[in-house]
Amino acid sequence: MEAKAGTEAAYEIDERMARWRQGDLAFGERPSTATLSCLRAFGLAADLDRAMTVEKRIVADWVRTDGCMNETEVRLLADALARHRQRFAFPDEFSRAARKFIGTIKHKHGRASPTGTFLSALREIRIQALPGWGAPYIALRVWFILESPPPNEQRRGFYFEAERLLGKLDVQGGIFGAVEPPQLVLLSEMTAEEYVCSERLDVEYLSATGSM
Repeated sequence: MEAKAGTEAAYEIDERMARWRQGDLAFGERPSTATLSCLRAFGLAADLDRAMTVEKRIVADWVRTDGCMNETEVRLLADALARHRQRFAFPDEFSRAARKFIGTIKHKHGRASPTGTFLSALREIRIQALPGWGAPYIALRVWFILESPPPNEQRRGFYFEAERLLGKLDVQGGIFGAVEPPQLVLLSEMTAEEYVCSERLDVEYLSATGSM
């Protein structure tokens, strides 16, 4: 039974990894999962929510393989661990308002479409509440942070896709009064204050059960 259970778990990870790219995990679609170069070669990922015990006699026969090949991979792993433990708890009102927004991101990300191309070009999405999450009346500012500078024409197309995505936010009634125009930026174009005052959107931990 143990061997069978292990095989099924490996198969499930392999099937999921067939649909993921390194960019998908860096984008933060699944903060409970981390990937390493030595694992990707086998179509595997690390489940950060699962703790396992392995007998020493089994480990003794394993060949040690470095998990991170360079400083960039070390930083990516550290970021994945930090996101997993330090996720911001968005209010329920935001989860409800963002249902179609999140659903569209999950559905379109990685696909061969203008929206999919835009999402794949992002480093992360951050949400800022103005004047703050504790205010009785909130305006939302959404930061779409690009991984690298696109050509000017493509950047205009990306801005249009960001506007379309923001149209999925349902802010009718409730505590949200408005959604500001999208902030399409490079990380270097944000101030430290703007970054610290916004929260990273990890779509795995938001409800996306509504229709798209």
